[in-house]
Amino acid sequence: MCYLPFVLLTQVSCPTLVLLMSNSIVASRNGIDHPIWLNDLGTLLQQQGELDRALALFQQALQGFVAAEDYVGVGRILNNLALAYGQQGQLHRMQSLCQSAAGILEEAGDRSGEAMARHNCGIAAFQLGEFDTARRSIETAIAIRVAIADQAGEAASFHVLGKIYKRLEQPETALCCYFEARSIWRELGDRSGEVLNLNAIAALFEQQNLLLSAAHWYQQALAVFLELSDNQQQPEFGQCDRFSVGNRLRRRSIFYRKRRPSSIKPVVRLQSQILG
Repeated sequence: MCYLPFVLLTQVSCPTLVLLMSNSIVASRNGIDHPIWLNDLGTLLQQQGELDRALALFQQALQGFVAAEDYVGVGRILNNLALAYGQQGQLHRMQSLCQSAAGILEEAGDRSGEAMARHNCGIAAFQLGEFDTARRSIETAIAIRVAIADQAGEAASFHVLGKIYKRLEQPETALCCYFEARSIWRELGDRSGEVLNLNAIAALFEQQNLLLSAAHWYQQALAVFLELSDNQQQPEFGQCDRFSVGNRLRRRSIFYRKRRPSSIKPVVRLQSQILG
């Protein structure tokens, strides 16, 4: 059976995609690609927020991969299940499934999939407040991603590691991680990742009461954000729309520039060293 080209899938509406993929599943129920289509349709529904339907399809896909003894497929579908449960707030279940996925994918030799699963293990642990566990998982993901030259994944993991060190009250290490992620995202030309990173850097300086530095980074985040908005691209800022995010960044950058300079702290000296 022939797959629809991804570029075609991105050019049709969601209901049309669901219909096309559902028909493809019916046509291929006896084929090896049946669980692949179930997974793809589940992912599409997950992106649309229809989590119960997505979970049902992921469970069906899991049965298909198990029957075919496709352990890479099993590991990756477990990771997808974990993410969907995480979206429902079932973080312990997400963490357990990610751990299972990581072990299966490691044994199957799928290093990219293993790194993704360990990264998601770290996110689950972070959201559960298990910061040391989160750090270990993310550092393992980074090591794998460096080894396989997955720069986009490396940047994402460094960004999460920065958040972890921020919660561990190690702002200098957090800043190093953020700047590492920023460097990679800039090299890749990933402006969406960069704006999330700039916002996180600004928030770190805000937390340290370094308000002029916070204003500097909020202004940079706002500039990139507006550029993306003009190009009809929108970075993932949770449930906020682009107008509320833009206004929030603008208000913060203006407000903090009006405040008196804060006292110099070690994190500022570190920033100067990094930026030269």
